[in-house]
Amino acid sequence: MRPAALSDRHRFTTIAHATHRFLSPLSHARARALADGLAPAAGARVLDVGCGPAAFLLDMVERYPVRGIGIDHNAAFIELARAAAQRRGLLDRVALTCKPLLE
Repeated sequence: MRPAALSDRHRFTTIAHATHRFLSPLSHARARALADGLAPAAGARVLDVGCGPAAFLLDMVERYPVRGIGIDHNAAFIELARAAAQRRGLLDRVALTCKPLLE
């Protein structure tokens, strides 16, 4: 999706977070510790609501034999997540949806 097709709010968020791996104050070390603490069982489904470009979700799916579900209301982030999942060979194990959590 071209940024011009996004709402002003989504366009601002997309630009402001363009260089961030995680859209939160989460370091790589903290993300790894969080993943270690979660350690989902094989075959589990991992849900990431507000996944942004889904970096954490894709890390979980790559690290563990699980499937992932990512939901975000920003279409540009979902497109980035799909492209990253494709590059990492994870597209068949994740479902990425652009929609608000509450409608």
